[in-house]
Amino acid sequence: MNTEKKKPLIIWIILDVLLIGMAIILGIFFYCDPAKGPDELEVKEENPKLVIPLDKKYQSHSQLVRTQYRITDGILYGTGENTSGQLGIGQLDALGVNYTEPIQIAENVVHVDSCQSTVIYLTEEHELWGMGDNFSGQLGVPIDEDERTGKKRYVTTPVLIAEEVKYAAVGGHNVIILKEDGSVYVLGSNENGQLGSTLDERKYLRDESEMIVSYSYEPILIMENAVYVESGLYTLSAIDDKGDLYMWGDNSFGEIGNGNRGEGLPTISTYYVSEPYLVKENIKDVRIDEFTVYATNYRDEVFAWGSRYDTIPKKIK
Repeated sequence: MNTEKKKPLIIWIILDVLLIGMAIILGIFFYCDPAKGPDELEVKEENPKLVIPLDKKYQSHSQLVRTQYRITDGILYGTGENTSGQLGIGQLDALGVNYTEPIQIAENVVHVDSCQSTVIYLTEEHELWGMGDNFSGQLGVPIDEDERTGKKRYVTTPVLIAEEVKYAAVGGHNVIILKEDGSVYVLGSNENGQLGSTLDERKYLRDESEMIVSYSYEPILIMENAVYVESGLYTLSAIDDKGDLYMWGDNSFGEIGNGNRGEGLPTISTYYVSEPYLVKENIKDVRIDEFTVYATNYRDEVFAWGSRYDTIPKKIK
């Protein structure tokens, strides 16, 4: 038998088997459901429903809050006082009136934040709503300067503050907003430099102290390329897409983290920072507990500064 003539045939058979095997593997790897066309496969939802991590859903930035909020199955409920319209029921109630039965405020809610008597909440549709005390225009509603102590100071039914919102937080007299595109806006008081240095110079006269203080009920752009924002009572912060943590606003207790501190009087601060100050790099989370700041880096190390610590970040964990 001439085996030399059979060798090319065997080689061709082996090559055919290898080619068929490769075709099967490539077919599996690049498999496309025939029920879906190429255009369908490329379609992305333009406005996906917003999901907030559980530890960011509920926040409160003041121990003075006498109204409580909870989210159950996307429905926002409130109980407690309604002296500033913070329950969103269209009226003000006298001090001492207490709602013990939960009041339904809104649906499709993913995040709620409150400070004193100002409340904001965020929906799945990326809409930011607010109600309650609008003392410095932080709810986006114009202030009647002649009626600051009257009913026009309060927002008793929820109002739409902004759209295309990824996250937001509320402070003493400010709301800080993180938009979907990474831009950061702030509304409300500029008494401690919260609105930065490039704001519209609209002002109001504070009757009780005769001080001229600037504010804005329209969002003021502070910075871009952010991934997270947080608010203390009078100090604001943002983390950008590189992990850089910026702080600005009141520095009475060293909250800015720049090695300085003011006189410990945040409502009439003589020392503040109006430009976002780079405090620390490689940060993934920040929390402001009244006048103390806690920041966590990507190694899960925790740094703190402010009223309970030094004026520069110190590792505590």
